[in-house]
Amino acid sequence: MFDISRQFTLRYTGESALWTNPAFKAERITYSIPTISGLRGLFRSIWGKPETEVIIDRVGIRKPILTHTVGGMQEVKGYGRVKESKQGASHTLRNEVVLSDVEYDVTMRLVANPERENQERSVGQYAAWILKYLHQGRQHRQPVFGRSGYPAYWKLIEEPGDCAAIDMDINLLFEQLPTAEGGWDPVFFRAHIVNGVLNVPFSLWEQHLPEIMRGRQARKVARRAC
Repeated sequence: MFDISRQFTLRYTGESALWTNPAFKAERITYSIPTISGLRGLFRSIWGKPETEVIIDRVGIRKPILTHTVGGMQEVKGYGRVKESKQGASHTLRNEVVLSDVEYDVTMRLVANPERENQERSVGQYAAWILKYLHQGRQHRQPVFGRSGYPAYWKLIEEPGDCAAIDMDINLLFEQLPTAEGGWDPVFFRAHIVNGVLNVPFSLWEQHLPEIMRGRQARKVARRAC
């Protein structure tokens, strides 16, 4: 069993968002809604400590789904037209289809990492510490919606607000889990959005949370070794 905190909600807003759909390789095409792994990444940008992990319970989509195309985004390596920079590194120019004017209410909980260094501190103590940190508007680094250039702005709210009238089903990326060979395996699930709300089944977290935590612990050890 996991030591899990009570729920709290953050509201994220931004002018553009890119939740990359891995089915498209030549160009970056966004999902219509946020990926669960992307939302966890947003929270890790705000709170960067490895002692806790975040469980996403509910995603409220507050604005209609609109997209636009951004052309000529330069990336190192990849597909498309290759251009040599002055330093000799290989770059490529890509188009991106991104979401416009996004706003999400994300309800989540914290779970204590069983491999944390301070075993005496409970998840309730961590939650009180983190909520105080959030009330102050502090963050580890600027969170972004998928990549730099698409900043995400956030605030702690008392409860989720009204959502857009959106109903859809989508095969959504849940998480990328570490493999024994040091790579990553994607995990997908059938997401049902009803009246603008995506409820994430807790059974997914029960099944995959130990691997998610092991992956984060492995990244922490790798950073220390560098």
